[in-house]
Amino acid sequence: MIQQSDWNDHDRGDLHRLADAMCQPAGFSAKELQLSAEVAPQTGRKPWQGWRGLILLLFLALSTSSSQCSDPPCSCQTLAYLHLVGMAGNILNFSISNAPPGSKYDLYFRNSFVGDNWRFRRVCSGIQVDTDGQASFQLRKPDPQQGIFVLLDAGDDDGDGLPNGYECFFTYNGNYTSCDSGDSDNDGLQDAWEVEYGLNPTKPLGPDSGPPYDPDGGKADPDSDGRDNANEQQSYYAGGPNSWDASYDPLRNPAQPDSQSPYGGPNRPVITISADSDASPQIASFTLTRDLGIGASLSNAPDLTVYYSLGGDLNYSTGDFSLYPSPPEWPRICSAVIKAGQASVAVIAQLAPKIVLEFRALK
Repeated sequence: MIQQSDWNDHDRGDLHRLADAMCQPAGFSAKELQLSAEVAPQTGRKPWQGWRGLILLLFLALSTSSSQCSDPPCSCQTLAYLHLVGMAGNILNFSISNAPPGSKYDLYFRNSFVGDNWRFRRVCSGIQVDTDGQASFQLRKPDPQQGIFVLLDAGDDDGDGLPNGYECFFTYNGNYTSCDSGDSDNDGLQDAWEVEYGLNPTKPLGPDSGPPYDPDGGKADPDSDGRDNANEQQSYYAGGPNSWDASYDPLRNPAQPDSQSPYGGPNRPVITISADSDASPQIASFTLTRDLGIGASLSNAPDLTVYYSLGGDLNYSTGDFSLYPSPPEWPRICSAVIKAGQASVAVIAQLAPKIVLEFRALK
């Protein structure tokens, strides 16, 4: 399974609005594991030399209530445990226990001990636990050799495209989105669309009675193009659930091209991911495409780095398959570059010999 990562490029909205806050209601506890000599060391070297700074932090976010804003939208009453069970060469071996049977998790990593939560990157998607609430998986050790892993619930109870764990971990100016509503602030705008374009999905609360209207609400027209945010959203999704139109950017006016934009138009690119037809049982591919919207041109378009995450039954770390182009930032994160002047890039997955399994690409 391939998923577009949560922060695919710095042209998409104001990601710095994600505050460094955690969901810690009464009774919450987090499990921290420090690498130490208690875990079997490699022969011939000091136990975990160079790894004493790596902390594995468990954070499980479950959607069990509908509260919003300053109150976390989850109760975190059920704990799962993330364990580091050993390291072989460059491979870390993890296990999950005490999880709800059949649940799925995403693994995030931040390569520093301090910093805002928006700096976390999803490095593994859709880790499936069994009927006993257990799972095991492997990951190459990160570079640099320090940082924090966070395990978040991959479920999406309200179907808004934001996983439950994401909504219970990241905040907007200190406020959480809801895990059981696709429109947390009830302003007529979907949380995922507001997150994508840098609007605040936690305000205004309810229909805006202005004028003046709150710039984050459905009735506002912050780019003064004659279309309010609700209309921009409707037009953006008009082509279907997987065919989005970059022409409708709530913060860019089509009549006022951005003089600093290399695309020669007012809008920021929208990135989509799609599965291609399998070339053979051993080879599959997916395509990352940038849509520029009306009035923009690819003639001067620069290189664009797009980030994505890996998941599923196959393990890239242990060589079950290879990727071309190979992601240079792995294992911190996977990425591919859409070259200057090009609309898309295809990423090819080559299965290792004797492995013939379905390879899927999902948005």
